[in-house]
Amino acid sequence: MRADAVRLLASSLAVLFSLSGTATAGDGVIEINQARALQGGVTSGDNPGFPIEIFASGSYRLTGDLAVPPGAPAGLFVYASGTHLDLNGFTISSTTSCSGQPLVCAPVGTGIGIDASGANGVSVRNGRVTGFGVYALFFAEGSRAEGIIVESNGAGGIVTDRGCTVSGNTLRGNGGRGIVVGSGSRVTSNVVDLSGGTGITAASPALIEDNVVTRSGGASMAGGGAIASNVCDDGTCTEHPRPRFYLSSNSVDGAHAFSACAPGFHMASVSELLQPGSLDYDSQLGFPAFDGSRGMPPATPGWIRPGGAGNLAQSCQNWTSVNANLKGAMLRLDLPDSAVGTQYFGSLIEYFVANCNGNARVWCRQN
Repeated sequence: MRADAVRLLASSLAVLFSLSGTATAGDGVIEINQARALQGGVTSGDNPGFPIEIFASGSYRLTGDLAVPPGAPAGLFVYASGTHLDLNGFTISSTTSCSGQPLVCAPVGTGIGIDASGANGVSVRNGRVTGFGVYALFFAEGSRAEGIIVESNGAGGIVTDRGCTVSGNTLRGNGGRGIVVGSGSRVTSNVVDLSGGTGITAASPALIEDNVVTRSGGASMAGGGAIASNVCDDGTCTEHPRPRFYLSSNSVDGAHAFSACAPGFHMASVSELLQPGSLDYDSQLGFPAFDGSRGMPPATPGWIRPGGAGNLAQSCQNWTSVNANLKGAMLRLDLPDSAVGTQYFGSLIEYFVANCNGNARVWCRQN
């Protein structure tokens, strides 16, 4: 066979392969582009066209821009928890445009760039999402958005549930609110400019740090949580110091745990320590910090209030008893690192019970 015929055959086979089955890179990452979106089958059950539907957790990467037609409910629907999507520097776009001050966006009411509201722990990074009639990114719990440029989305930019991280993104000219996060989230090092509503809104507790927020239609910041080192062009960036917490230096039995904390502090409940990254560890009042700083509380167990009204089974009879047959709740931060900011049971926090006649330190939180 002539060499030019061989090259033609190889080229034809390559085209056929790229249009059939799931395109997977050599590193196991599933690749997505406009042709794959229109063909469908990015994952099993994904129909041709938009939205692309991701039903299988794994790693995905764009290899080209995605142009989403007007009226599509989303660019991508993510149904699989633990999905990682690398936009790889490319853009997911639709047809909404926002301009003016005050900001006016049209058309609005339909379309989300990446809708992962049905899956936890989704991460999206490194690209651009623009021109959708509702939100650019819509996340459930424990998700992450990093390094995304978010522009001209009709109802808002990045909207998340609790325990999420929104870091290093640039948002410009989005209608409604720029960034909205649930409790226990971290919003750090973002630039939020010309939002139609509030620039950053966070449910308490949350950490809002090192952001620049300008020209918002509402306040630059609203909600609760610790606010530190932000820059904005109104008075809403006033710093709110992180509440302090510590593990007591002295050890006590279950009957004395409730009164072991210093004035201005109380015996902490489990829910108050689920996000150590939104607190400052006080190593002067408490047992020495893991690294001598606010960021790394000690990996040492301590008595903790389990939460729940009337929960006597794990609270040493309301912290009045040293009966060896009764139990009290204990908590240990096994791998302390407040920079993580998404600590939950089963990962960095260990929860267990101990006999009430034993001695242990006590977790204390500022009132």
